[in-house]
Amino acid sequence: KTMETTEERGWFIEEKGWEAGATVDITMSNVEDETEVDPAMEDAEDDVAAASNTVVADETRDRCILCGINFAMFFDQDDGEWKYRNCVEKDLEVNDGPTMDEDEAEAKLVHYSCWKGLGSPAFLTSDQVLHAN
Repeated sequence: KTMETTEERGWFIEEKGWEAGATVDITMSNVEDETEVDPAMEDAEDDVAAASNTVVADETRDRCILCGINFAMFFDQDDGEWKYRNCVEKDLEVNDGPTMDEDEAEAKLVHYSCWKGLGSPAFLTSDQVLHAN
């Protein structure tokens, strides 16, 4: 088993305030500036986003073209279909760069986490693809 750790939330009354039994003015002064992003919190948000991105399973496209690892498959009880977890469909540009012609882009499946690792580009290029299907 692994032991999970939790971080203290800054907006709670400090322990000495509870022990003294005094009333403590609860203000937002203890809350960190919202512009500061906690890396652990950002990772947790990415994990939630990755888990919520699913695509209907297609056995002809069963691995990420960026990392080459197979997608995790699960049965969605609500839809009654097999789906890939942590998966999104992105366009792969066949030519050198984006064009207005949709026929020159192929829809490919990638891990959401791999796509985020590339900086979440609107389209993928052939030089980003490590493993062709």
